[in-house]
Formats: sequence, C-alpha cells, structure tokens
Amino acid sequence: MRFLATLFFIILLAACNNQNHSSYLTITEKNESVEFKLSQEHPGKKLMENNCYACHNPKSTEEEMMAPPMIAVKMNYISEDTSKEDFVAEIIEWTKNPSSEKSKMPEEVKKFGLMPYQFYPENTIRQIADYMYDNEIE
Repeated sequence: MRFLATLFFIILLAACNNQNHSSYLTITEKNESVEFKLSQEHPGKKLMENNCYACHNPKSTEEEMMAPPMIAVKMNYISEDTSKEDFVAEIIEWTKNPSSEKSKMPEEVKKFGLMPYQFYPENTIRQIADYMYDNEIE
C-alpha cells in the first residue's frame, strides 16, 4: 500500500509539471497512406533548415554567403506593428513572386541578386514563416 501511495505521488508530481511545451502534429502522405506524428519541435524549423538554409545558411562566412541569413530576413520583415498573419502573408507572397519592387531588403537584393522563384507548397512556406515569427532563429 505504501508503494502505491509513493508511486501515485510521483506520478502526480510529474503530471503537474508546469512547463509550457507545445506539441505539433505533422501529417505526411506516403503512397496512399497518411502518417501522423506528434512532436515537440515545430515542423517549420526542420523545413527551414532543409529548404532555406541551402542559400540562407547562418553559418556561412561572408565569402560563402549566397543570400542573407534568415535572421536578417526576419528582422527586415517584422516591425513592432507586424502581426503574425501579415508576416506569414508577406513571406508567402515574396517566395511565390519575388521582385525587387516588393523587397524590404533592397541592399541585399543589390548584393546577392533577386531570389529566384521557389516552388514550395504554400503550406510549407506557411509553416516556415510561422516558425520564424514565433521563435528565435540564427
């Protein structure tokens, strides 16, 4: 009986852990089946690392840089008045239709050239922008 009371108390303490962790549901389709995965990591993080860092790598030296790092993109596209919805919409629009007229980074466009059109599904871009807005990035 004493063992059960101790076990119950330990489980109760673990359940009352007050850490604020978000869980994200990732849905992938593979050969007519759907896979569901619950994780603690925002799916936009991995998408950004796998897709954007090819050119926007934060670890590139000045000579190796092909484009500004993602933190520079975030800093130029978010101000105090920028809502998450506006930021996500701007990133989606820019990625689908890059143009020097719409750029909020004209000096970087001069330095690196205009980003080529990227054929990513809108949901992929949305998850990346969502992650960028809510999280510190390199």
